[in-house]
Amino acid sequence: MGNILKAVYLILIISFLYGFLALIGVPTVIPKLSITFLSLVLLHFSYEYIEGINKKFKFIFLNHFLIYSLFVLISLLQNSSDLLKSFSFYHYTLIGYILLIVFYNLNLSNKNIIVIFNLIEKLFLLQIIFSIFKFFFFGPKESVIGTIALTSGNLNTIFPMIGIVYYLSKYYLINKNKNLFLLIIGMVFMAFVGEKRAFIFVLPITVSLFYYLYYKYYSNLNLNFRSKFIITISIIIFSSIFIYFGSIYNPTLNPENIQGGSFDIGFVISYLFKYNLNITDPLASGRFAGIYIIFSQFDLFDYKYLFGSGPDTLIGFVDIPGYSPLREFGLLSSLSANGIVSYLISIGLIGTFSFVIFYSTLFFRVFKKINTKTDDFKKFLIFISVMFLFIFLFDFLIYSKGFINNHAISSLFFITIGITIKKNNCV
Repeated sequence: MGNILKAVYLILIISFLYGFLALIGVPTVIPKLSITFLSLVLLHFSYEYIEGINKKFKFIFLNHFLIYSLFVLISLLQNSSDLLKSFSFYHYTLIGYILLIVFYNLNLSNKNIIVIFNLIEKLFLLQIIFSIFKFFFFGPKESVIGTIALTSGNLNTIFPMIGIVYYLSKYYLINKNKNLFLLIIGMVFMAFVGEKRAFIFVLPITVSLFYYLYYKYYSNLNLNFRSKFIITISIIIFSSIFIYFGSIYNPTLNPENIQGGSFDIGFVISYLFKYNLNITDPLASGRFAGIYIIFSQFDLFDYKYLFGSGPDTLIGFVDIPGYSPLREFGLLSSLSANGIVSYLISIGLIGTFSFVIFYSTLFFRVFKKINTKTDDFKKFLIFISVMFLFIFLFDFLIYSKGFINNHAISSLFFITIGITIKKNNCV
């Protein structure tokens, strides 16, 4: 068991230091290959350990994973795609699946799980500390996302959301330590330093969903209409204040285009609409524009739309607006290519559908246990898993591909899901 846990720690540490290693000049291929190698080593150690105690190693959700893998392979072969680039596309899900089945089979004690989460919390804290360092030495900017990435500014929205729901879940279900709210503020600061407009609008929605699920399934309070009304009004007031100050201090969201400008709701709505749904120019820009353009082009009788243009299509290119591979699909830049758009382009409708089914199966297996009477620690595992899955769905279907294409977030996600499924008998 010792070697297994050491491999897990190394995977998490390297994943969370991925951006820092790139910042100091380490080629990104080194941590990427290291994480892949360590995942295979982890699978080997875990398989031997389980077989050594006379238990059968179970490959849960294997059919879902193999079907997805098959369609990635078909797309690769039909398009004669570059093998290394295609593996770069595929390996995030491969590593995720390995972590999922390993943690399902290990049957860790609560003590071992807490040790793993303690390491994760230290790595969370490192992101906050590094964001403070970034603020003073680099200033607010999208690049340099904690220590987890140099590029992919969308992670400045996704990662803080994960940290916030983690700390909220821990506070309400395990430990009423008010210091956790300081860490939540730290995650908000990380998003602020990352200059992400989306965070201003996504945070209120996520927090609202959190409290809705918490009071519906886990609160011991028997809320009457008056209590529900007060909670609802409180969330609305919080959301309004957050959006107000976020808009006046984000230059692009106020008419004056300065920090400390005026608040104009009409201007905000108009900007968001133009930013996310610009389909009037020759090349579409914006997340919703990308979805619209890709679906409007679909032809079910063309294999390119069914199996994609190849897993390597959007791997390793320099994203210069109007000159990237996205141009041939009518898209201006990667801003228009969120998770679902990128996957539809790369592995087509069938491959993307198999990918969504894989994640959706995980979601429903965990979510059906949310109302189960169990101890607080298992409730915590279920709740953070459900919230992580909601954040994944938002990111993949609407926002970006940061959740599925970042080792730190992907590893954290599959480790948590694997532990939760095992502890709560979700299979």
